[in-house]
Amino acid sequence: MPRIALALLAFPLLPACASIGDFDVERTIAEQRVQGSPIAGLLGDLFQVPIPMDVNIASETAARDAGPAQAAHLKALVLEITDTDESSGDSDDFGFLESVDVFIESTRSGTSLPRTRIAQATDIEASPRLEFEVIRSVNVLPYSEEGSRFTSEVEGSVPPDAVSFAGRFTLRVELF
Repeated sequence: MPRIALALLAFPLLPACASIGDFDVERTIAEQRVQGSPIAGLLGDLFQVPIPMDVNIASETAARDAGPAQAAHLKALVLEITDTDESSGDSDDFGFLESVDVFIESTRSGTSLPRTRIAQATDIEASPRLEFEVIRSVNVLPYSEEGSRFTSEVEGSVPPDAVSFAGRFTLRVELF
């Protein structure tokens, strides 16, 4: 067997798209509340206030003594019901939702960055945890550099009583 083939067998294969210095940054999403109503109606938005994507990627790479980031992508977005609005005998879930599209947008006035869909949830089950399918092809680095936030578009009905939730998102920062 040639020496090159033996040398390749000695090292584990790394995914082609991953760089050795790549890293994840995780942030929490502060608790939010959806007002309930015993009279059913359409739900306009899931987030009371747009969620800031408060990640300064330049300072994150500097803290790791890494080179400049070339790209950053949403890796995970998860929301979980909190017990703040659960009274005795009440158990809340995301069953009042049918679908949610999450967008990233710049907070800079006059930006050229378009509002872009970054995650989605469809066929949502009555569960206290909602995991989004992320659109990993969206590079959020330019949004981070300008300041950015997550907004949503929702299909669903107002829940019968108030529901509170919090969550987290993870960005994958890629170095070259």
